[in-house]
Amino acid sequence: MRQAKGPFFKARELRFLRMLQLKPRSTKDAKHKLSSTFRVDPVELKPVYFRISQASYVYGISRTRLFALIAEGKIKSRYLVQPDNSRGIRLIEEKSLRNYIESFNEEGVHAR
Repeated sequence: MRQAKGPFFKARELRFLRMLQLKPRSTKDAKHKLSSTFRVDPVELKPVYFRISQASYVYGISRTRLFALIAEGKIKSRYLVQPDNSRGIRLIEEKSLRNYIESFNEEGVHAR
């Protein structure tokens, strides 16, 4: 994964970590460098849907492969668009993506 620099990248990554309910241990880590040590709140909320980029980041599957899996019907997704807009947001069901990954055996062969 390429390293992007700048405040925009840090803010985007912090928003993503907040979505996963992970919090940096100190504000110094959050502002200057992102540390690999995070604590999880006692109440852990799991996201039901991921955006394509978030699913790619969390599961390590490329965006192209995710779109191919959606087209093949192997994972479920929703497309949210406003009536007067031409673009929308593609959301992937986390449960269907996890089930697809778990359908492989340990050697990487599709079990079903």
